[in-house]
Amino acid sequence: MKWITVVLALLLLHQPAWAQDSEARAREIIDEAARRTAGFQDFTANLTMTIRDADGAGRDHEMQVQVLEVPEDGQRTLLIFDRANVRGMMILTIANRDGRRRQYVYLPSTRSTREVATSRQSESFMGSDFTYRDMGAQDFHGYTYEYLGEETVGQVSCHKLERRPTDDGSGYDHQVVWLDTEAYRVLRVDYFDGANELLKTLELDGYQQYAGRHWRPDRMVMTDSRSGKSTTLAWSEYSFENGLTTADFDPRRLGRPR
Repeated sequence: MKWITVVLALLLLHQPAWAQDSEARAREIIDEAARRTAGFQDFTANLTMTIRDADGAGRDHEMQVQVLEVPEDGQRTLLIFDRANVRGMMILTIANRDGRRRQYVYLPSTRSTREVATSRQSESFMGSDFTYRDMGAQDFHGYTYEYLGEETVGQVSCHKLERRPTDDGSGYDHQVVWLDTEAYRVLRVDYFDGANELLKTLELDGYQQYAGRHWRPDRMVMTDSRSGKSTTLAWSEYSFENGLTTADFDPRRLGRPR
């Protein structure tokens, strides 16, 4: 029995080291992905969101997207709606590097801006399979990571990581992320609840490189694993370094002439 006790003791001693190695490897990958993503300053793009039910019937929303990189402090994302019944509606997301997010909605019908409560950021965005939080900056901060190994997505070799949000407002218990081993682009994200049940899957494809260094997808598809519904985000007309500033993302200025 003594040798069993010794073996168990050795296993317990080595388990934390393995966990630390896994976290260190994951952090190494994420730091490199963040480094490659950083430095864009700002960009704008056109976005078409198509919401489809399980039978394939769909409806579209047209938006303009503006994103500002704030060094050492995260990102700002502004969605401006073009569709007639919601034209002029704006949604501003202020995402900090520590994972905290503030969101604001401007309603042109009342010319008023209200802050979205943290508890509501995990609700469906415009009836889509994305949440309000999902529609904000997709960055690498605000999570703890664990390295799960390498795996292919389609024919592409990827790093596979598990990440858990450090705040309570994400609406997900944990996620599994696949980044390609060549350019560290996110190709897929699986979202899970606390019972480890798959909630939905995000797939990103059609990546193109802008200004010789900024990789961005042309398409993002979020599929609900339970209902079979899906929502597609089709991106076009990316433009980088437009001279946007934090003043363009001030909640108090939403709805004013730009």
